Amino acid sequence: MKLNSDIVNDFLSESMLIRSYGRGVGALRLCRPRIYAGETNEFLPDQLYVALVDQLPPDPVFHRGTVIVCVGGEPLPVYTTGTCVCLAVLDSTDLFTVFNQVQDIYDRLDKWEAQLRNALEKETNIPAMLEASFEILGNPIVVIDAEYNIAGYSRAIDEREDLKLYRPDEDRMMRYDLVSRSLWENETNMTMKKPFTIMYEGNVHFSSNLFDETGYIGNLSIPFVLRRYRTSDNILSQYLVKYVEQALRRLVTLKNARTDLLRDMFRSLLKGYPISSSARQYFDSYAEKPSYRCIRAVPSERSGKKVPAAYIYNLLERACQGSAAFEYDSGIVAFIRIQESDDKDRAQITHLMQKLDLSAGVSTAIPYSQLHRVRFYYRQTEIALNFGTQLDPSERIYYFETYSMRYMIYSCVGELPLEMLYSEGFLRLIRFDASTQTDYLGTLRVYLNNNMNITKSAEDLYIHRSTFLERLKKIEGILRTDLKNPDMRLQLSMFLKVLEIQKGDAVHKERPRENKQQPVLAYEELDRLV
Repeated sequence: MKLNSDIVNDFLSESMLIRSYGRGVGALRLCRPRIYAGETNEFLPDQLYVALVDQLPPDPVFHRGTVIVCVGGEPLPVYTTGTCVCLAVLDSTDLFTVFNQVQDIYDRLDKWEAQLRNALEKETNIPAMLEASFEILGNPIVVIDAEYNIAGYSRAIDEREDLKLYRPDEDRMMRYDLVSRSLWENETNMTMKKPFTIMYEGNVHFSSNLFDETGYIGNLSIPFVLRRYRTSDNILSQYLVKYVEQALRRLVTLKNARTDLLRDMFRSLLKGYPISSSARQYFDSYAEKPSYRCIRAVPSERSGKKVPAAYIYNLLERACQGSAAFEYDSGIVAFIRIQESDDKDRAQITHLMQKLDLSAGVSTAIPYSQLHRVRFYYRQTEIALNFGTQLDPSERIYYFETYSMRYMIYSCVGELPLEMLYSEGFLRLIRFDASTQTDYLGTLRVYLNNNMNITKSAEDLYIHRSTFLERLKKIEGILRTDLKNPDMRLQLSMFLKVLEIQKGDAVHKERPRENKQQPVLAYEELDRLV
């Protein structure tokens, strides 16, 4: 394995005092060392020399990539001006001891390279790669796949309590609190092609996304929490990345067959295709016929770049057993099996949406007998998202039943403005309230909401029963209708709802849109979803 001057400098500095001059080539092109014996004043390109200071020529000729390790003190100024890389050994030692140590560095990294190649070619064993690399990089390493499953991590993470932060969860996935923290605390994302480093709590964290021809397949990260980050760690970490990326491309993750069956079935139903016979047999095996809710989750621009969709839908499936989720129509669709603890499931889903910066529309319950109509329930989620994000932008999860009345009214309007749906009597009542500063509309609303209960309506309005009856008679006179007519009451209830929507829309237009970004949370505040 060829090295560079940074690697030689950093590894030599572990056992002796080195002073470095000049800037080397970053690429791994430096050949194994030769002892310089004064035979020529020309130094070859990409060649490492070990030399005694008093044997170095006063008129050297350097080529690109030349590196000289000087033994016996400081070299002449011509070697320290940056024309070549010069590593001056300041300890009292001899030429052969230094030469052997440099050879040991090459031997050590040759052995590492062989271990990486063997783990790739014979076993496709990512954990073996990481164990070999722990000895070189001196810090824990974690590799995740595109679904944030842990593909491998250093054994020291399990053995040392000071590294427990980097342990996977019980399902061998990247811990949810770490994902959420990463979402808000740095600007990295899955589209970044080049390796990068970030500072966290005073330590450098190296990270590199992994790709194949289809796109993002995972990430390798190294928190430098045990040994300080050195210049050579960057190129060595990238060298490891190449092997791990090849291994991850080869690995085929075995999926849960039952979950795949559910996903395929719901995909088919959404597209209007008939479901397979195996899916029918699976559902017929249920002793109790399950009900579901359809959820459409849409990531923000931020979370869409930082969190894989597969990780999100896996979390949804784990939160609600017997559910299925997958990517669909530029978002994530989930069919959540309704449990006895439906309120708890709702709370978990809301929590996930908030922490991962998602917005979601939720359908009404889908009975088992109505699974063939899932396209209509999916449409409910789109409607809920459409109305919810416009009217309640600070919320994260929107239920169709909250906006169903509004949708019904807007769908029925057609080409007519809302106010043109009102009857002449209802318009007279609106004008009467406006001109007299009364609130007969409010009185009518209370009366209809209380199912014509006069006593309850009077109590709600804090007026005497007789006063309420007088108002009611006046209202009927303005409307010129009998409120005992159920069709008329239904019509008036709809008119009142239309009026409420009009006023609400007017207020919404005047109110500035709220910022949806959530505050950065301290690590201790991030409780786990499951």
